[in-house]
Amino acid sequence: MKRDVLLIHKPIPDSRFVYSVILFILIFILGLISTIDNKELGLADGAAEEYFLLGWNLYHTGSFFPNDENIPFIFRPPGYCFFIAVVLKVAGIPKAGHDFDKVKNDFRIIFNSFSAIFFTQCLLLGLSSVFIFLILSRFLRKKNSFILSFLFGCNPHLIILAGFIRYDILHIFLTIVSCYILMISIERLKDHPYILIIAGLSWGLTTLVRPMTLILPPFVMVILFVIHKNHLGLLLKAIVFFTIGMICIIGPYTIRNYYLTKRVIPVNAQAGIVFSASTFTELPPISGDNRWSSFHKKYALPIFKEISNSPDHNYYLFIKNNIKLNDRHKQLAYKNLKQQPFVYLYNVLQHFYSFNLGYTSNYIKMFLSKNLNGKKGGIDNADRKYLINLYAKAFEYYMNILTISGIVGVFLALKMEFFSKTSRTLHLDTEETKVITRSNLMIPICIYLCFCVAHSISYMDYMYYYVKLPFLFIFFGYLVDNTNINLLERFRLIRNISVSSILTGLMVVSGLVIAFSILFCK
Repeated sequence: MKRDVLLIHKPIPDSRFVYSVILFILIFILGLISTIDNKELGLADGAAEEYFLLGWNLYHTGSFFPNDENIPFIFRPPGYCFFIAVVLKVAGIPKAGHDFDKVKNDFRIIFNSFSAIFFTQCLLLGLSSVFIFLILSRFLRKKNSFILSFLFGCNPHLIILAGFIRYDILHIFLTIVSCYILMISIERLKDHPYILIIAGLSWGLTTLVRPMTLILPPFVMVILFVIHKNHLGLLLKAIVFFTIGMICIIGPYTIRNYYLTKRVIPVNAQAGIVFSASTFTELPPISGDNRWSSFHKKYALPIFKEISNSPDHNYYLFIKNNIKLNDRHKQLAYKNLKQQPFVYLYNVLQHFYSFNLGYTSNYIKMFLSKNLNGKKGGIDNADRKYLINLYAKAFEYYMNILTISGIVGVFLALKMEFFSKTSRTLHLDTEETKVITRSNLMIPICIYLCFCVAHSISYMDYMYYYVKLPFLFIFFGYLVDNTNINLLERFRLIRNISVSSILTGLMVVSGLVIAFSILFCK
């Protein structure tokens, strides 16, 4: 089967560095303006979970969960907690020497800590846009890559997450960087098979933030088989190196967990609890409500009371009984699978559908509720509610169009990879001097599929939609590249106007109008 290739014979200086610097500055400044000018979500009344508390404790006391009983903490992944600790150290936040509860009312130290985290997450958002640009520029013209990367960085969901003290922005950044490193590594695989170790190291770091990519090696094997199926020895060697790279990062934390608990826990002891949520009953569709709260009240809380002998939920007792609770949930999940397998099957299919076709505006509504002023700001409460719903609905429509466009882009990529018998020149700028293949897109497709499978078989809710955002823009970019056809040639309408120009223009205009309307709604 022939592959698409592009051979350029006239090397000239690469302009990607200039584009990258401009892009980083624009997105970083936009994120910074938003975090300074708006009331950010911060801890979002508990929706951010306890990561700030854990990171604070790690920095100030050297322990995730300081206690007098030497109770090991293995409930949450450690990546974002270490990130917070590093940010606080670099920012020069004075060490308190004791846990968060004793200083939580000190406005100055909390404000400085939050500001340092917001600033760093704005930096990561700018860098994420740069790496999206580097990925897109491998199969798109650099101007188009720049426009789409800027549109990605301006997405209001992402800018809002930059002011949210949870792992989302860090995870997006590491996912995009790891995807780019994997693309580069596979491209150079024939000459340097061991280079997959670097990709493995990067994905190991990503997994310590969220362990959804523990199952990634089989998907990387699929990528390698598609691209290098005629080199079985090279394929096996590459997957071994990749897995070694992941183990080098995840392994030390697994050893730490084993030392503390005498259990093999790769990252954290939460899988049984999360998995069981999909086995008790048919979950309602993802909407504005947090489905986890319903599960917790009806199923998880009674289990907690049974294990801890406590009449009410208590975080200290939860951490103390973490392994017992995880084991009990796992036991009940297996029992449910035997007694009502179709309940789990229904939830898996619903998660699969929601991950691929769903996108809610919950964070948009939360952000607007804090920043769109009511009567004191001159807006009637009824108008305020109307505007919140209007902006949220516009964002959902925009994301639905992006999702559908991304699906079409994936379809075209798969069609050309497996069913095309003719070669086609990829339309890149003349700076490129290397061979480009359309198999480049198989890498983000398989990584996206890894996240999709992980959420489908475990649990899916509105707070996890963020992870597919970079992939939607990558897939949309491929669609733009494949619709670069002159309307005059195809439809005999207007000279020198391409479908890709119209499609990109519509998405850019609508995306920027929605973004700036939401972020500067006052």
